[in-house]
Amino acid sequence: MRSRGQAAHELFVALLVLAALAVPVLGFVAGRAQFDISEDRSRRVAADNHPVTAVLQQNVYGTGSALRTGHTKATVSWTTGDGTVQLGKAPVGSSGDKGDRTTIWLDPAGNPTEAPKQHDRVVLDAVGAGVLTLLAGFGVLLVFYAAEHTAFTRSRMGAWAREWEAVAPVWTKA
Repeated sequence: MRSRGQAAHELFVALLVLAALAVPVLGFVAGRAQFDISEDRSRRVAADNHPVTAVLQQNVYGTGSALRTGHTKATVSWTTGDGTVQLGKAPVGSSGDKGDRTTIWLDPAGNPTEAPKQHDRVVLDAVGAGVLTLLAGFGVLLVFYAAEHTAFTRSRMGAWAREWEAVAPVWTKA
């Protein structure tokens, strides 16, 4: 025979299963939103800024990490549109020797700035956001289930103990 507590537990588990089916959709939506935002930002940076060829004025040693978010800053020189040579620190690729050519990005005022994100980095960020949302969603559902299951089990054990108190004296008479 089902108790009200059992019915409430089954309803809670059914709602939890429905929520678990929605978590992957939320992960996809979060990943897609991250992709759209990053891609739009990258396009705006590429439209506002422009690349120029520069010469490294120092050796640059990169970390070689594919997951790095920024670039190494190094001293470089570049020629402006009017023919003057500028010298300054700019974000550059991961490595190179003094005298090597590299590409840097300049803002409309002619100051060095970060390059727009590459498409593969935008995709990696989007996948990361989707997976993080997926893990967080399932983690929250797991915590809810554990808390409800603990409360339900305690309630059942309490009901069993109360029934046993009433029945035990009758059964244990010898």
